[in-house]
Amino acid sequence: MYRQIAQRLRYIKTMTTKAPFWDGLPLLYERVLEHEFRHDDREALGLGVAYLLEALSVSLLSGECWDVILLPLNASWITEEETIEETIVHVTHSSQPAHVNQHGQWIQDRLQSDVQDGDDMWNRRTELFPSLTFCEAAGEQIRNLSPTMQRPVIRRLFELETYCREWDEGGFNQERLPTRATPESQRTLQQYGDVRTFLCPDNVERAFSWHVRLTPLAWRIHFYPDPATRTIVIGYVGPHLPTARHH
Repeated sequence: MYRQIAQRLRYIKTMTTKAPFWDGLPLLYERVLEHEFRHDDREALGLGVAYLLEALSVSLLSGECWDVILLPLNASWITEEETIEETIVHVTHSSQPAHVNQHGQWIQDRLQSDVQDGDDMWNRRTELFPSLTFCEAAGEQIRNLSPTMQRPVIRRLFELETYCREWDEGGFNQERLPTRATPESQRTLQQYGDVRTFLCPDNVERAFSWHVRLTPLAWRIHFYPDPATRTIVIGYVGPHLPTARHH
């Protein structure tokens, strides 16, 4: 019991940082600029940063609205198509000790999945994602991830890992993923299939059409689902590749 409390306190201490939140993190600064976060119709910059970093947000229990463990935010941003998209997101939140206890499993998962940098993520890939295999090209991209992109990438890879663990029969079914996964259009594959073709660990080159978004940034993870082994191969982790619609 005391060990669990100590771990949770250690996690909260790691969330403490100096202002501004993006000091030394230019990509985080760019992401903040691309968004607007509002809570109770008021701008909520700090809560928005916590959401982007998948961190624990902490506030004073000065009103009933703060007595929640998941705080709703109205998030809006400009999409790649230069339209404004708006949705409700939830940031992990605590305003009293009881909330920290309720976040016990979440904190444990974060401690286990936290990585020091891209090299650490790559070196621990079989521990973190035993059902996924990675092309060498993806390995190079993961090793060079910025601190800001580590959590979004880990989140998507865990979603793919969870899918594989529950993949007991049939072909790949994108509807079972918690996030949207889509294949490229035939037109895009005809024009830009070469930049989506990667050498797999079995020395076979394959076109990686399926991809998930790292929203709201224009980043993608391209993957190849293998129904024979019920595993997923990761081919690309990085900025949006050119398409027939967006060059």
